[in-house]
Amino acid sequence: MASIRKEISTKASVNAVWAALRDIGALHTRLVPGFVVDTRLEPGARIVTFGNGTVVRELIVDVNDETKRVVWSVRSEQLTHHNASAQVLAGEDGQTRVIWIADLLPNEAARVIGPMMEQGMAVMKKTLDAVAEKNAEKDQENRAILSAPLSPHGQHRTWATRVANLACWSGMLMLFSAVQREGWREQAVRFTRRRFWRATPNTN
Repeated sequence: MASIRKEISTKASVNAVWAALRDIGALHTRLVPGFVVDTRLEPGARIVTFGNGTVVRELIVDVNDETKRVVWSVRSEQLTHHNASAQVLAGEDGQTRVIWIADLLPNEAARVIGPMMEQGMAVMKKTLDAVAEKNAEKDQENRAILSAPLSPHGQHRTWATRVANLACWSGMLMLFSAVQREGWREQAVRFTRRRFWRATPNTN
């Protein structure tokens, strides 16, 4: 039995790579565009059309979020046995590793499938690196926006807003104090009137 192993390292994060790999119906858009030109899902399987015109049916054996590993098996008249897996692992220096392994019979089929896997991994690396670079550019732009100093006009508006808010609060405090003072005055007047009427004898 022939066993083929291919591996790449990419700048993309582990989570980003796994999100693309586990999306089993999006090989042609998220993982290996061009190498695969169409992916159609069926219950428990997918129909994959490669760029060279080859069409195969792949049974989906497992999609494991814990190990970040997808396992599938090709059903083809040219193969008496096929089992493959692709797994995402954390690499060194912030890189992410992707390992693709295929076991197959007859052994002679490796002469065709081996180069196809090599081509597919090259496309995968290019695609994932491009996604990582795009995300890094967005993060850099966001950090630049957040850390950029305000323009003079922006600073003027900021100070104007602060002054307006301060004036508003000051006005409210003055109004509250005036209401309190008027309230005390009104109570004092009422108290004085009550004392006056009590102290004044009834002349009737």
